[in-house]
Amino acid sequence: MHRPVPDTPMLGVLVPPHIPPRQLVSYAQQAEQLGFSEVWVAEDCFLHGAFAQAATILASTTSVQVGMGIIPAAARNVAFAAMEIATLAGLHPGRIAVGVGHGMPGWLDQVGARPSSPLTLLDEYIQALRRLLALLREHARGHSLLQLRDPLLQVRPAVQSFSNDQCHARSIAHYK
Repeated sequence: MHRPVPDTPMLGVLVPPHIPPRQLVSYAQQAEQLGFSEVWVAEDCFLHGAFAQAATILASTTSVQVGMGIIPAAARNVAFAAMEIATLAGLHPGRIAVGVGHGMPGWLDQVGARPSSPLTLLDEYIQALRRLLALLREHARGHSLLQLRDPLLQVRPAVQSFSNDQCHARSIAHYK
């Protein structure tokens, strides 16, 4: 999915991963008041979950786009991630962006979720996530054979992939 390039650069801010949860709302609201167009949250192992942070920011602000960067494919079941993304996108149309990565090897080892092939997992995960989101979107319009109850997705959120490894970055470039 290609988005039109805005006339002016969009500036975003990353919520510091170690920020206490009670400061999240004021941080995001201040970023919005200062004119940032995006607020990004990280999903760091043993800190804060991206979906809870994103939902909180979306509910407490009015205009900023909220990005989750990244959700680790190896640690997030793709069907449940699609449900969470669909819910956020339905409640806050046009305000959610999702970054997907393979996850940090050390953290994945700690939770017993390190895949044998991170790149293969990332490729399959993104394909499945996009298919699930498309099915939820079609069902919401009444064009699906699936028997899902009350899907909330009315818009298509952005799904992006990220990697700090050049080999991975080259192979995921076709998703942009």
